[in-house]
Amino acid sequence: MPIDAGTAIEKAMRSILAECSDQITENMRVVLDSADPEGPHQLRIGLRRLRAALQVFRPILKRRLLHRIDRGARWLGRKVGKLRNLDVVTAELLPRVQQEQPRETGLKRLVGVIERQKSNVRNELRAGFGKGEALDLRRDLAQCLLRDLRHSVVRRRRQNARADVAALFEEAISAQWAQIHAHYRKIRRMSETERHDMRKRLKNIRYSVEFAAPLLQARSTERFLARLKKLQSIFGDLNDAAMARAVLREKTPRGAKSSPVSVAAELVIARTEIRAKSRLSSASTLWRKLESARLPRRL
Repeated sequence: MPIDAGTAIEKAMRSILAECSDQITENMRVVLDSADPEGPHQLRIGLRRLRAALQVFRPILKRRLLHRIDRGARWLGRKVGKLRNLDVVTAELLPRVQQEQPRETGLKRLVGVIERQKSNVRNELRAGFGKGEALDLRRDLAQCLLRDLRHSVVRRRRQNARADVAALFEEAISAQWAQIHAHYRKIRRMSETERHDMRKRLKNIRYSVEFAAPLLQARSTERFLARLKKLQSIFGDLNDAAMARAVLREKTPRGAKSSPVSVAAELVIARTEIRAKSRLSSASTLWRKLESARLPRRL
């Protein structure tokens, strides 16, 4: 159901949570039925979009239910993240280095090592879909979508809770922007943990703005999102470099630093880090462009 300024907050929440739930359920099926890397990718995006939506609707969603859904989404996100990381290595990082170094024989062997690991991780992920935290997450989402919202899902409004959905989004997006703005001065001097946190903050505000797009001026929204995505891609490359180092050094044989597989792994790590660092040099410029775009305005 499309939302507009006149949509009740509870109905807007139901609509957005239903969209997230559909994305999660559909891509759980993809993971179950195939080895298509787009399945884990879209499943993780669906889980992150869900958590961003929970931030927006935190003032009205019952606290205990909110915490359960967020905990389940975070747990499943970590599980699917393991598979997605391995997919990024074999589908994006390794092919890039293979194109640059076609004579490096260890790269093909490294692909085999990672593919075997992917198969194990995929089977473990599939086995967990029907039990534990994953099952609880699906049940809790169903509660939000199928039951009487006002009595079982939505808590009694506080006096400072916003009365309309546009104001609720405006408050959430402003708070997310303030968190980002507080850290931008050290954008090129962040630790890996700080970069990871910034990447998550950029994703959260992106998804919140996308949810709220029908309530915002189209031109300012498009400009803001276009500039946000460019900055987000730099933090994606930085995350890939950190992830490649962790994954490849864990999966390659220990005590065999000179083996073809280990040499190939170090080559992929080095090339990925060089790419990330080269892009980091433009982060400050992209930040200034994003800041000058300003937050999208309400209709």
